[in-house]
Amino acid sequence: MSKTELKSSRRENAEAQIALRTARRGFLSATGAALGGAGLVAITGPKALAQAAPPTPRLNIDLVSRPNLSTIDVYKWVLHGGLSVFEPVLGTRPGMTLIAERNFLAAATTGTDGEPIKIFAPQRIHFNLYRRQKYVQDISVIISTEQQVSVLATSLLFVSVAAPPAITASIKTLFQAYDANRDGDPVLYASSNLPPGATANMFAIVPSYKLTKVGSPVVNNRNLIELLAFYDGSLGGTMVDATGQELNAYIRDEDLKLVPTYTEDLPAFPTAFADTHVVQVKDPTAPDASIFSNLVTGDSKGLDCVTTSVDHVRIMTLLSWPEFEVVPHGITIDLGCGVHIIITVPQLLTRSTSLVLWAYIGHAPNLMGLLLNQVLDCLVKAAVSGVVTGLVTLNYYAAAAAFEGEFEQDLLVYAGKDLTCLVPGIAVLTDSSPWQPH
Repeated sequence: MSKTELKSSRRENAEAQIALRTARRGFLSATGAALGGAGLVAITGPKALAQAAPPTPRLNIDLVSRPNLSTIDVYKWVLHGGLSVFEPVLGTRPGMTLIAERNFLAAATTGTDGEPIKIFAPQRIHFNLYRRQKYVQDISVIISTEQQVSVLATSLLFVSVAAPPAITASIKTLFQAYDANRDGDPVLYASSNLPPGATANMFAIVPSYKLTKVGSPVVNNRNLIELLAFYDGSLGGTMVDATGQELNAYIRDEDLKLVPTYTEDLPAFPTAFADTHVVQVKDPTAPDASIFSNLVTGDSKGLDCVTTSVDHVRIMTLLSWPEFEVVPHGITIDLGCGVHIIITVPQLLTRSTSLVLWAYIGHAPNLMGLLLNQVLDCLVKAAVSGVVTGLVTLNYYAAAAAFEGEFEQDLLVYAGKDLTCLVPGIAVLTDSSPWQPH
């Protein structure tokens, strides 16, 4: 073989390898990405992984390869949609026209792990809190509606408007004729059967999907039920005020009532923020005093005073308060021929928590006797306020702000003095069970 022929042969081989890689990317991101949406998907196939030499192109596609099931449109369909089927807006490609649509296998109701595919749609329910028929505060609680779904992966074939009619017809026939059992690896099938004159930029396969409701929705609202029970005085637990009254008597005497106002659909589950005043301990009913000393030290940073003494008082105990969080959960769907798609859906986790609300105060060592008792009475009175005890289970920051306002007001009215160098606060000590999938 002459040098000219050798160069020509090498060039042709290089062009063939480029064409194969281009076809593989195009077909995988189209066929393997049959579920559209933004994000990352892992697509794997044993035939591709088994090839040893030369190295095959990487099969992780960082393009449009995963369905985004955590959108407000999907949530509204779960919560309010009368239709049993949800179809997203079809994708488009500039300079191309849609000529065919198909799905390569039946709809999936479970992943390869056998777990059902579920969507959890969040809502926030708002209430007005009244004390003795006077408005006090807005209180809200998050609930979720759970809906099992089936996912049908579809592929939309777009062909360039500039492609010759014969090539357009051939690409459509190739797309419609593919059979996983007969044709095997879709990448090899596509690259081996593209018609003469066809190039990868002449067509695109846009991923899409259809969701179908399976069964009836389930509302997860235990935390709502517990909140309502708290305010009607039937929730198990104890709370004391300055006179030693327990929870039920306090709720009744203060005439605390929740009145629902409106329900809000949320675009996502709110993120829970950690705070140093919410502490996980082994026994929240009998904590080490150093917990409160450390909190006073942190709270008093920047203050020009000395708070060497710390007192703390247990305010309220809830024996089994429901908590939840939502984490991403990957579900693998087998598309056949060794190709898998990993989609991400929200996974609801729940746990029960023993929750104890404590009030604490740092003060100068010369605060003692009757005056100290008056300050502690103010501390307890502010902490057992219906605003604080209700909000503290849902929003620590709002509870702390309400507590501080109540304490300052009560200190002036009840103790009759504007004392300096006081560092009051509330802390939530918890003992939680492990998170469990709902």
